[in-house]
Amino acid sequence: MNSVTEALDQAIQQFNGLKEVEEQGLFEFPHPLLLAEIKAVVDKLPRGGTLIDIGTAAGILPHAIHLLGYKVITIDQSMSGKPTWGMKRAKALGIGTIMATVGKMHVELSDGTADVIFAGDVIEHLPDSPRPFMKEIARMLKPEGWCILTTPNAVRLPVRIKMILGYSNWMPIKEYFYQDTNLGHHKEYVVDELLDLLTWSHFKNIDYNYVEDTLRRVGIAKSLSDIQTKNRHIGKEKYREHFDALNYMEYLRIIAVAITAIAPSLRSSIICQSQNPSS
Repeated sequence: MNSVTEALDQAIQQFNGLKEVEEQGLFEFPHPLLLAEIKAVVDKLPRGGTLIDIGTAAGILPHAIHLLGYKVITIDQSMSGKPTWGMKRAKALGIGTIMATVGKMHVELSDGTADVIFAGDVIEHLPDSPRPFMKEIARMLKPEGWCILTTPNAVRLPVRIKMILGYSNWMPIKEYFYQDTNLGHHKEYVVDELLDLLTWSHFKNIDYNYVEDTLRRVGIAKSLSDIQTKNRHIGKEKYREHFDALNYMEYLRIIAVAITAIAPSLRSSIICQSQNPSS
């Protein structure tokens, strides 16, 4: 399979066909950020190269890269101490899996294992300094290998609107008050902070771009109160493929997308890529 789009479509089709996904309505779809992430990874992978994916989640990206013929190892943590559902599925697909908390423990991989390391929507979940996390990434990367990070833009347009309406950008306390661990966001970044983080971690050739993803999802919000921070799973009961002409939020969403087209720094996500030093 040669096409990134074809690989992504096949990975999503297989995922959406799973019984567990059907029962919970946790369907995936080829949204702009996911496609941009896969293209960024493939652009830096040499022929026959190795990708380390940190944060398995549903496993769509590692599966798509695997379908394109690259070697893939995915790493994820587990609060239960047992492999997550995503890791089990990745292993069944022939993808290498390792259970570890990167930055908190030594990952059982040799130095210089990967040509590319990808961590999508991970660094905002780190409760402490990202320095050990980046140090372990540098160790596992080959000299001149590439690190690709994606993370929510801390000053994206919906956040600014939330603040005006008096809503917090952080997960409501009710979501984790009775839990031992807060698995939500601990720190969201602006671009300058990402550039500092990578520079201080001794990476070079740093580049970034903004991607609008959230506001392009039809039906993402049905009222102004619905923009409050919450756990969002875009399932069949929430995600609509067709424009709802009776929902005023759809017109506001379109206006917001137009604003982010004019002002990229207001887009929802940041993709940042940087290169490991040669020694």
